[in-house]
Amino acid sequence: MYEWKQPRVLDIKSIKKEFKKSLFLKIIGEIHPDELMSRQTGYWRIDKRKQSEINQVIIVHNSIVSRIFKNIKWHKWDEHPEKVGFTGEEIESDKIVGTIIKNWSWQQTVTYSEDIY
Repeated sequence: MYEWKQPRVLDIKSIKKEFKKSLFLKIIGEIHPDELMSRQTGYWRIDKRKQSEINQVIIVHNSIVSRIFKNIKWHKWDEHPEKVGFTGEEIESDKIVGTIIKNWSWQQTVTYSEDIY
């Protein structure tokens, strides 16, 4: 039988310290399940110099870590070359999936772990 556990709660500043070589993407709102993956891996403005440093992408959807991708490969968007999308291996069993992220109150949807700045 499955036993419910209280979700872990982390402040965005502490998670940016804890996780290295990471890109955090914030998504807000309801997304149809058929569009979820394309929205999460969709096209973002990611600093070109930082792309080579990123080892994982952590998706924070409505303040909850919903997915983690590793082995990231970047590809440009032909319509908007300043934006890139990514593909990667989804890590479903990572302990951080389901974690509540608090205090990401600024509007920007992209942030990096402290070691990338």
